[in-house]
Amino acid sequence: LDFTMYKNYYGDMDYADKLVSAAIVAGSTRFTGKGNMDFAGTSDKLRLEVIKKGTAYMNAYMYAIREFEDAIDDCKAGCANGIVDGSGQDCNSKSSAAVHAWDEGVAFYTGSLEGPAAGGNTAGVFSYRLAEKRCANFKTCGKYSNSASGRSYVNTKLFEKLAIGQGKLLVGQCEAVRPLLRDMVALMSIPLIQGTLRYAYKIDKMAGGGKEKGEGAIFAAAIVPRVHHCNPGDGDTLMKHMEVGASSTSFAVVKAAFEKNYACMNITCQEVGGIWNTAENKYFANAGPCGINTGASWTTIAGYQPGSKVTDHNALDLDQKAIELALLQPDYAAVGKIYSEGGNSKAYAQFTVDALGAVLKKGDKVVGSTSGVEGKVYQDYPLGATEIKATYTVSDNQQSYVTCKEGALSAAPSGQTPAADKPYKYKHKCFQDEVLQVTRSGVAVASVTAKGLPKNKAGRTLKGFSTKAGDLMFNKGDKGCKGASNRVGDGCPYLDYTMYKNYYGDMDYADKLVSAAINAKKTGFTTADANMDFGDANVIGKAVLRKEVIKKGTAYMNAYMYAIR
Repeated sequence: LDFTMYKNYYGDMDYADKLVSAAIVAGSTRFTGKGNMDFAGTSDKLRLEVIKKGTAYMNAYMYAIREFEDAIDDCKAGCANGIVDGSGQDCNSKSSAAVHAWDEGVAFYTGSLEGPAAGGNTAGVFSYRLAEKRCANFKTCGKYSNSASGRSYVNTKLFEKLAIGQGKLLVGQCEAVRPLLRDMVALMSIPLIQGTLRYAYKIDKMAGGGKEKGEGAIFAAAIVPRVHHCNPGDGDTLMKHMEVGASSTSFAVVKAAFEKNYACMNITCQEVGGIWNTAENKYFANAGPCGINTGASWTTIAGYQPGSKVTDHNALDLDQKAIELALLQPDYAAVGKIYSEGGNSKAYAQFTVDALGAVLKKGDKVVGSTSGVEGKVYQDYPLGATEIKATYTVSDNQQSYVTCKEGALSAAPSGQTPAADKPYKYKHKCFQDEVLQVTRSGVAVASVTAKGLPKNKAGRTLKGFSTKAGDLMFNKGDKGCKGASNRVGDGCPYLDYTMYKNYYGDMDYADKLVSAAINAKKTGFTTADANMDFGDANVIGKAVLRKEVIKKGTAYMNAYMYAIR
């Protein structure tokens, strides 16, 4: 299948040799089909790159795939599932022959210069080394494809599949290797896409010369047939922008042509990554992974790379931490306030203002005339309203995600410096008693005069995760859950939430349990058998018990179910 894609595109069996030989003699490829390039009059730098990379990433690359295919064929010629059929075949010998072909594929992908250790050696020159180089360029190193250092994701996953494939060949599970091979080839294509993108960017955005144009052309030549197989128009677009002698190269066009075909090529945006600017610790402008806001480098979450900004959501665990700190005394009144009022997530300022002279819309930009603090209008407000809320702007970086937060939080202890990523009040830059300038899409909407300092509160709380759960996960609107998107086809009521609601008999079962522990009372569940009484004087170790229920209830019931939601 893979060779056929390339043969059909170029029109020749020996397409790789025709391209490399043309670069060696400064001639034309003379393909029967598409993709012709003429090296006459091109610079030595350009030809050098085409020769070096053509031999490695076209000649040797395809032959490695050929050996993997041959291994499956050799397996089929042996004993199915390793079982002797009475013909006198030596199943062990047949299995060894299949594994030998498989091992040859590994050798042609990797080469001797990589040495014996996982991760290889920088002296390597075959496709293994390309994957290692590109992972640093595209922040796709590591087992989650989200680091700019370490072993490449491509080689990590590829060699896992190689080991599995070898095992299946040894026991004669021939057809079970086929899906593995399809995944392997998909992984092997990623560095070729990255190479094309890297040099398209250098040519378009950095005035790349002969070297960059040569690299761009050969990487494109090594991957375009696969794209063309998915979508001929996109394949043609790529070659037009990357071929030797291309009249112009648009990185944006090249990037879009690839991204439309990732699903067909069995790869993902995260696996390909984006062009990483190591010096500035972010993606180059307009060169980030598809689906991620260009230029943004969202802080990873335990190794997971978000595709959107969730720093504010992620900070809810600081409420949890604040509760746990208040339980050390214990100060149940403080615990209850943090639980119900929060402070760390969805921070906003609540103003009393002169009657509005204009309608405000959710999301309108708000800037404090004195403080310079920026935010957004929390919700729609009608003409004449005398109270408004403005959320504080949230940044991409978790450590400095917000400049002001208060709610029910306590002040930082003596000797500790307040900071956004600590579970205490942080009033670095807050709205003041000032005039608020409100704009919509850059156009002035209103000047709103505050009447005193605003109250800094939080719009997302651990208690709210439970008390709002019914409308968000169970109660039907006219289409979906009435408190959520209310779309046709949504999974309302949610299965997991329904299990808990049915068992406890209440929508706010988590809040009932946590609140009962905070206030030393009975839970009061509708399902009587599920009730617990934290006010029972006969309970041994009641104080310790209440603390543990509060700490773990908020985390493993309130937040847990909302994560599923």
